[in-house]
Amino acid sequence: MQSGNPPILSLTDRELDVIEIFKAAFASLRSAWKISILPVFLVSAGYAAFSYFQSIRILNTITEDPAEQVEQLGKMMGQLMGQTMVMGILLFSLLIYVGMVPSLVAASRNVDPTAARKPLSGTIQYLLGCLIAGIPVIIGMILCIFPGLFLAVALFLFPAVIFLEGTSFGRAFGASYRTFALRKGKLFALFLLYLIGTFAISLLLAIPGQVYYYGGLTEMVRSENPAMLPELMKTYMLLAQIPQILSVPLTLPFGAHLSVMAYANFRHFMPAGPEF
Repeated sequence: MQSGNPPILSLTDRELDVIEIFKAAFASLRSAWKISILPVFLVSAGYAAFSYFQSIRILNTITEDPAEQVEQLGKMMGQLMGQTMVMGILLFSLLIYVGMVPSLVAASRNVDPTAARKPLSGTIQYLLGCLIAGIPVIIGMILCIFPGLFLAVALFLFPAVIFLEGTSFGRAFGASYRTFALRKGKLFALFLLYLIGTFAISLLLAIPGQVYYYGGLTEMVRSENPAMLPELMKTYMLLAQIPQILSVPLTLPFGAHLSVMAYANFRHFMPAGPEF
């Protein structure tokens, strides 16, 4: 895999602030955008197509009787939750994790051309780490969002450690947590700013679908024509895939480059004690 141009900011001269790390991540992603974005785009587009055609298949079973449509749409959503949202999302998550590997390798080689010399070994350690870390993070989010968020931030850098240092996921967990313990404020700011940006992009891309859907519902009520609902839902299901197809291939690879740039800088400027 070819490495791109190095980041525009030096990662070893001084400790960068949050905005400078974002700039370095953007420069790194831009230098390797094809190998970073394309794999995630293919996975996202494939899952979006699966979700859409699964929805259409179920929608086509709905009767034309308006009196039964609402009940059947409710059952349809239950089927989607049971089929697409379980098996599909599990497969999608696995493929997304694999699709992130080119971003992590490219970003690491932008920092150090000798990094990620064993990408297959690093990929295995990374996937094992994602599996082991993902379970407590999800449980923490379900029970109370703050424990899950805390753990997600604490382990945010572990993929970068694996590919930059060529180490195991266990040691990467330790290095990520030690960095977090000394840089809580900066890492929280980095992570939350990234989440806010991701949410904002997804929200903006979702607006066309929401405008169409609620506009269609308004027209359906105004014209007293409930038979419009199935066709309305079909078009909405198509528009609902836009945020996933366009935002995920941008935000997730950027997150990978962001974590690598952050760790590559922080590891050279470890303070004597924690921030707070």
